Amino acid sequence: MEVTTNIPALKAAQGIRSADQIIARSSQRLSTGLRVNSAADDPGSIGAANRLKTQAGSFSVVANNLAQGTASLKVVDDTLTQMTNILSEMQVAATQAAAADTSTTDGAATFAAYKAAIYTYADQLDTLANNAVWNQNSLMNLTNSTDTLSIQAGINSSDTIDITLRKMTASELSVNYSSTGTTITTTTAAATAASNISTALSTVASYQAEIGAYQNVMQAQGDLMASHITTYSQAYGNIMNADMAQEAANLAAAQIQRDSATAMLAQANNLNRPLVDYLLQSSLR
Repeated sequence: MEVTTNIPALKAAQGIRSADQIIARSSQRLSTGLRVNSAADDPGSIGAANRLKTQAGSFSVVANNLAQGTASLKVVDDTLTQMTNILSEMQVAATQAAAADTSTTDGAATFAAYKAAIYTYADQLDTLANNAVWNQNSLMNLTNSTDTLSIQAGINSSDTIDITLRKMTASELSVNYSSTGTTITTTTAAATAASNISTALSTVASYQAEIGAYQNVMQAQGDLMASHITTYSQAYGNIMNADMAQEAANLAAAQIQRDSATAMLAQANNLNRPLVDYLLQSSLR
């Protein structure tokens, strides 16, 4: 029997320290929800986790860019739909004006009414073009006939979708009829206007098809970005997130271990007491 070194007590104290470490670690993980709270918790995985987090953040930025781009194209698409409606009414008015018998009073009045309607419709086309704005930038009343809208569609600088925007005003469509500009004074001019309006309708329809295709491309790319965000975020979570049920079990087990070790330490400290008492009594005799 040893007196100077109490091995059972030392082992019990070591058990308490080990249990305290597990309790501290599990308590922190349960509090933060994270398995890795510092690099020391998993040195081999912290770098990979940070890279995954960065990638997921980059994909989120791209997804936002695509959403903004899609929204701007929606403005163009909706405006073109309204332009089509106006041009259709405008063509009806031009056709009716071309068919009017201006030699009669009623026919002349009919011609004048339809002509006024054409002028109003042409003015409305420009109003629509002027109101097609995104982020304070005009989308349809451009300085030039065309412009390029570049949307970042990936995490690399070269990953862009370049959209060709087209100027869509009454003048650009060759239907800029007004009382002070291109006037319609005869039924022949009205017939020519009807033909020009028909061409304008075809131009708008063709451009709207282009815009629709761009929207589909960006929607597909946006869906891909959303999938990437989910995948990378899940991979990050697999590394960083704590298994709450497992940590709760670890905490409970460590608390039991600490209580047992504490009891064993108290018992170990009393293991040699009878021998010590005997030796002390013997030395006093």
